[in-house]
Amino acid sequence: MLSARQQSILTELLEQRGFVPVDRFQSEYGLSARTVRHDLLQIEDWLAGYDIGIERNRKHGIALIVDEDGREKLERLLRERPDHLDAERRSRWLAKRLLESSKLRTDEVQEELKISKSTLLSDLAEVTRLLGGKDLKLAREGGWIRVLGDERKKRSAYLELLRLEITDENVLRVVLGDREDRMGGTNLWNPWFSPKDAQFLFDIVRMLERKLNVEFTDAGYSALVLHLLMAVERLKNNHRIQMDPELFGEVSGAEEFRVVRQLALPEMERYFQLEVPLEEAGYITQHILGAQKAQDAKAEQSVYVQLAKRIVMEVEQELHRPLQRTEQVVHGLSVHLKPAMYRAKFGLQSANPLLPQLEQENASLLDVTQEVVNRVLKEHGVCFDRDEIGYISLHLSSGLSHAVSAVRKRVAIVCSSGLGSSAILQRRLESMFPVLEIAGRFAYKELKQLPFEQIDAILSTIEIQLPLPVQVIKVSPLLSPEDESSIGRLLGVSPLGRPMEADTLQRVGEIVRIVERHADVRNRNRLLEDLIHLLQGGSVSGHKGLQRLTELLPAGSILTGQTAEGWEEAVRLGSRLLRERGIIGLQYEEKLFQMIGEQKHHFVIGEGIAFPHASPQDGVWGTGFSLVTLAEPVPLGPSGQPVWLLVTLAAADKTSHLTALSTLLDVFGDAAFMEFLRRADDADAVWDRLKAKEGETLDAEN
Repeated sequence: MLSARQQSILTELLEQRGFVPVDRFQSEYGLSARTVRHDLLQIEDWLAGYDIGIERNRKHGIALIVDEDGREKLERLLRERPDHLDAERRSRWLAKRLLESSKLRTDEVQEELKISKSTLLSDLAEVTRLLGGKDLKLAREGGWIRVLGDERKKRSAYLELLRLEITDENVLRVVLGDREDRMGGTNLWNPWFSPKDAQFLFDIVRMLERKLNVEFTDAGYSALVLHLLMAVERLKNNHRIQMDPELFGEVSGAEEFRVVRQLALPEMERYFQLEVPLEEAGYITQHILGAQKAQDAKAEQSVYVQLAKRIVMEVEQELHRPLQRTEQVVHGLSVHLKPAMYRAKFGLQSANPLLPQLEQENASLLDVTQEVVNRVLKEHGVCFDRDEIGYISLHLSSGLSHAVSAVRKRVAIVCSSGLGSSAILQRRLESMFPVLEIAGRFAYKELKQLPFEQIDAILSTIEIQLPLPVQVIKVSPLLSPEDESSIGRLLGVSPLGRPMEADTLQRVGEIVRIVERHADVRNRNRLLEDLIHLLQGGSVSGHKGLQRLTELLPAGSILTGQTAEGWEEAVRLGSRLLRERGIIGLQYEEKLFQMIGEQKHHFVIGEGIAFPHASPQDGVWGTGFSLVTLAEPVPLGPSGQPVWLLVTLAAADKTSHLTALSTLLDVFGDAAFMEFLRRADDADAVWDRLKAKEGETLDAEN
């Protein structure tokens, strides 16, 4: 027996007539990958009973193996005898059947749904409530049930229910009287809407698409056609609606309004032999603006792309972790934003049927999304309701590999006066630990007034002997390295380190070459490591236990022989490898683009070698490297320096990557290794060679 959700997934597979990406179900239903796999296995077992199979393809997704006879049988099963419906869906299904038919027998309904009489009475009470909001009544007599009320209101109620039950593609097919998509074997639209009229209006919508050079979403198509059908019915009955003058003034200045007025309205008046007022042109314009897809802007400066990037970056900061697949997330979000912003502006937002499930499964992500999105869009005069926020959170959740928490660590600052040194400490904390939230600065005498239930720890510049219900960490106002370590260890957060400038690496390499001309170097790699550590402000001893290059650069973060159309694509290849490991967010990649575009960098550290990196403040959640070689060099930014090797670094602290850097410098100075790297076509072979390089260093030390 399939659940309601599994039936919905199966319906989508049936309608697709091809492969469906599995991750679509994750984002569409807000499910984990594991839950989707479970649902698909249940569906596969159920289908086996009808000799229908499922084909899986790692690249394309999943598809049904079914001939036309099996497809027709499956459509009939899903339409006529659902295996399982929850109470809400069962009530909607029953209301729709009642609106389709003149009347129904109660015993036949019980048999069809496999429910008891008491359950039927409960469902009918819900149907009464649903229809009551449409000025329709439910009548029961002699074992029969039927709906009483105006036919136009029945039609309106049916349209709303239908849009909840089937896809927009099928809505259009039903509107147009497509024989293959008639519900229950009867074209239910013809008594209310002439297929000829619907076809005419459909052609009007297609004409508007061509003239405006836009593309409507499936939902936009169906909503616009249905709006036009309803508008014509209103005008036939001499019922005109007024538009707010200010709103009319705004939409009447749009190019879409001009095209509707000059082309669509005259055609509608000629065909239907009635006058179409300008207010209707205004409402049609509203639907057009809310229905069209955002164009896939090739220019990355598209306002909607930039808004999507801002939303992603701020959500990453709020969640304290990077999103995965950010290109897809930004693209999907930017496409969604344009019509969504118009819908919000014109009051066309609709209910999100997935919202209850989203609230139950990840309310914290919804809260973060709502705060960030409405903050970003405030300057555009737009505020999304919770339903629209739910749709946006689905885009964002597609970039999350597992459940997230938006909870931040909160600390209170205490000093002898609550001023002076505490202000210095706060500024230092905000610089070194931006993931911490400062609950406030307090004097020692205010200790008993602290909101202990709202904070995780106290950072104090003075000794506190009182027993308190939270952790107390004694620190210097300037935060010594020991203080940073204590805060990080006790609160589970990492301090930001100073960025490693590429010209420092160049300088170290030059120093080593000078030394090698005048002396025999026993351990070149150790010399490089000590010099890097010294120039970073540390000592030449006491930095044992640092991570080696092959620990920070796994084989999965190495790409060889890649093709890139420009430096942006080349840099994105390297940053994507770090994002996939959860080390950086979109903000870091954007910062690299900015630095290269504005020539505020020293990334080119050798002939053909680029070393992109930015500050930890730019969205770093770990330390790691990626390595990309290009089949053909690309000019890096406006300076045009050709590069074929990009080693991208993200460092969350000051020291853990220093040993790895020394190995890299050793590699860059090894002509034979660089020639191997230029010709390499196997990531594992590159990693093995790097591992061997580290082994040479260990042998030299021993």
